[in-house]
Amino acid sequence: MLNVSFSPTAATKPSPGDLAIDRCHRAWAAAYKAEFALSKSKTVAFRIAAEAYRNAMPPLFNSDSIRVLIACITHGLLIGVIDETKSSRLLYAARIASHSFDYTKTGRTLSQPIECATQASAMQSD
Repeated sequence: MLNVSFSPTAATKPSPGDLAIDRCHRAWAAAYKAEFALSKSKTVAFRIAAEAYRNAMPPLFNSDSIRVLIACITHGLLIGVIDETKSSRLLYAARIASHSFDYTKTGRTLSQPIECATQASAMQSD
């Protein structure tokens, strides 16, 4: 099992990024534990847990959520939950979304809404 503990400190007010990373990390841990209990395979449990981590990442609905998503992607990359290829694709999706939000700040509108990060993640696994 992944030997990384993440918990925002009680002494400080956790940032939105801290809370999102904690949510992603908890999703990973719960999925790993459940899948390992069923399959007894660390490899299968890790793959299922990595998907749960990505699915727990925040949707892209404004520039703040993009920053939080980037924090989750970076944390996932650093702890080995998200591989370099997926992290590159997710960061690119965040960059495109960021530019789209910058575009809308000029008074223009998007032709279609930004999809959430988990849908971008699902496209990557195809």
